[in-house]
Amino acid sequence: MPSDPSIWQPVGCTVKGGSRLLAAGCCAMRNWKPSYFILAGFVLVLSGFVLPFLMVLQVIQSTFFLDFLAYAASFSGLLLGIIGSAVYTATRRRRRP
Repeated sequence: MPSDPSIWQPVGCTVKGGSRLLAAGCCAMRNWKPSYFILAGFVLVLSGFVLPFLMVLQVIQSTFFLDFLAYAASFSGLLLGIIGSAVYTATRRRRRP
């Protein structure tokens, strides 16, 4: 087992003893705020509701692509909202004394 802890860090992440170049952007999400995830999730879920609503009112024509897009937006928005709220809760728990 190697004694160098930097081996166990993801590629491109900053290590205490030194720094590596951010090769693939794996650490870029560490700086994102959980509220951005929640906001993006809300917008996607809202669009996943509005698109089918407009299709039912026949304002826009229902196509397979739009149906799939509405479903994908709703599902990904739900996932982003859950991830955002989990990250928000985790960061609030770490701040407690």
